[in-house]
Amino acid sequence: MVSGVTVVVYDDVSEPEMLTGIIYGVSLGDHPNWRVGKPEISMSVKSNDLRWL
Repeated sequence: MVSGVTVVVYDDVSEPEMLTGIIYGVSLGDHPNWRVGKPEISMSVKSNDLRWL
C-alpha cells in the first residue's frame, strides 16, 4: 500500500456517459524495476458506476 494516492474522477469526459479517472501517487512508491520512470494510472470506461474508479 502507498500512502498519498489521490484519485480524480471526471464525469462525461471524454464522451457522454464516460467516467475518466486519473490516479496520482503510485509513483511515490519504490520498485526495483522502476529504473527509467515510475507509473501512474488513468482509465476511461463507459459506465455510471463509480466503483470502476
